[in-house]
Amino acid sequence: MRTTDGITLVELLVTVSVASILATVAVPSLYSVINNNRLTTVTNTLLSSFYLTRSEAIKRNTRVTMAANNGNWKNGWVVFVDGNANAVVDPDEQIIQQHEAIRGEILIQGNRHVSRYISYLSSGFNRTLSGALQLGTISVCDGSGNSDGTHARALRVNYGGRWWVSRQPAHINCN
Repeated sequence: MRTTDGITLVELLVTVSVASILATVAVPSLYSVINNNRLTTVTNTLLSSFYLTRSEAIKRNTRVTMAANNGNWKNGWVVFVDGNANAVVDPDEQIIQQHEAIRGEILIQGNRHVSRYISYLSSGFNRTLSGALQLGTISVCDGSGNSDGTHARALRVNYGGRWWVSRQPAHINCN
């Protein structure tokens, strides 16, 4: 009786064929998981900075602002003590946190009063530079242009300065 210490060419071809079929099925699913993780990470990073801005305003008993770099949230942002309430970091104002630009195909855009900055008073309420109530939505979208909950998130701020995340397409603007 003869024994062999290897595999035949047919066995190898069948194994490679099955592996390639499984990879073809798994790769799109893996892309979806990676994309979802990117959106979640950017959303949570923004939320963390918003909460930091609010808590620092209360703790320091003064206005603290989080401003988008060059007016675009994707370029990163800075949290600072805004002593003169102009939403611009001046040389004499203390920087609390800086965040670098967001890499990849992620789009971040705010509507109306939150397109460039969010500012909190010492009371913890968010207000525009003129003192008006600062409500709005910041959309975080992947590069697909879809505004559904799979491809985008909406960060919404209420009248009390608190944020929440929505996946409802009506709240998201990826255009």
